[in-house]
Amino acid sequence: MRLFLLLIPGLAALTMAAPDSPRGEDLSGYPVRVELFENLPAGSELQPAGEPTEHYTEPAFAFVHTPAKFAKNAVPLDRSEPFVLRATYTRRFAPGSYNFRLRARGAAVLLLDGKEVAHTEPQKPNKSGNDPVPPPPVHDETGHRPPAYPHQDAKALLELAGEHTFTLVAVIGGKGLYPTPGELAVSFGRPGAIERLLGPGGAPRLTDADWEKCAAASLRRHRGATAAPTRPAGAL
Repeated sequence: MRLFLLLIPGLAALTMAAPDSPRGEDLSGYPVRVELFENLPAGSELQPAGEPTEHYTEPAFAFVHTPAKFAKNAVPLDRSEPFVLRATYTRRFAPGSYNFRLRARGAAVLLLDGKEVAHTEPQKPNKSGNDPVPPPPVHDETGHRPPAYPHQDAKALLELAGEHTFTLVAVIGGKGLYPTPGELAVSFGRPGAIERLLGPGGAPRLTDADWEKCAAASLRRHRGATAAPTRPAGAL
């Protein structure tokens, strides 16, 4: 775990209301913009450039599913190994101190107004072919959902006020790794308080109960919004 201190002047607090519309091509549906990048040059994954292969929106910084990928003839396709998820969100904060937590299974970086404030390390692939038995998650006295193996937590203590833009860049999968986000998330809260997922006011808390509801809602949303296109008659 890492601890950073950043002093930023600013303005008064204002929270954003969460819309009810589903995710889709209309990027106003939810406040968090998400972009997926594929086939990036090795070593450039945490600084993705060019046009994303797909974009959509999410209610908050909780990423457990990504849209399915299909060919024009409706055949399901795999994404590149790895692919990259970039999420961006802007909101206002009341002046004061905030704990931030970046949780990722592999390499990820959290940027505040373009400057890195936390990062996690790349996940090592299993070369033996035998998956080790993961240790059980350990709950502590804070009440937060613990990171499931092999997730990492990187923490930052930030002094914020006014409007700020957060960007998360995460490497998803890779050779010998599962091509899913796992429990990729960013949460924040006042010192001593239960953290909430980074998003509008009222976003889910980083507790077992809230996370499980959030993950279930994400699965329903992605299943409903990523139906396979119709395959033309006779298409292979």
